Amino acid sequence: MTDELSSYIGELISQPPDRFTKAEKLELLMWHPLFTGKCPRCGQKLSKTIAECDCGWKGEESNFALKIRDPSCD
Repeated sequence: MTDELSSYIGELISQPPDRFTKAEKLELLMWHPLFTGKCPRCGQKLSKTIAECDCGWKGEESNFALKIRDPSCD
């Protein structure tokens, strides 16, 4: 947990612990199709939706939202 305090309606509240480390956050930004606009499988630019790619990759939110890429899958 961080030592930072915030206030809500004049009451001090502590911040919850970070879910990911800084390295994991950077990895997510560099890989996730929402941030890159590219297919995580083939690297092709995705259309307006990030749900499907011509290579057959289908991104279901439950499968890739906020998950860190597993390098062993490369």
